[in-house]
Amino acid sequence: MVIDTVYLARILKAFRESKIAHINISQIKESLGEKHLTEELLYHFQILVENRLVSNSLLETGSMGSLGVNCTIDNELVAIDVPLTRNFNQTR
Repeated sequence: MVIDTVYLARILKAFRESKIAHINISQIKESLGEKHLTEELLYHFQILVENRLVSNSLLETGSMGSLGVNCTIDNELVAIDVPLTRNFNQTR
């Protein structure tokens, strides 16, 4: 899959335009007009996680699981609404 920088920007816009300190996957999906965890959202969210641009409310990052995206026993991905925040000033 090709990285879509416009799509990444739309995800980050959900954080930037939020009136609250923490948002969740459902709110990101809603801001993108999506009802389900799509492959496109998963791929681009993973890029943000890999680059430590988002974290949970405990400031844990680098793992999809700690940010609410988990794999079931049937290898299906599910999203749990974990409070997320941005780490735009974070360095590795």
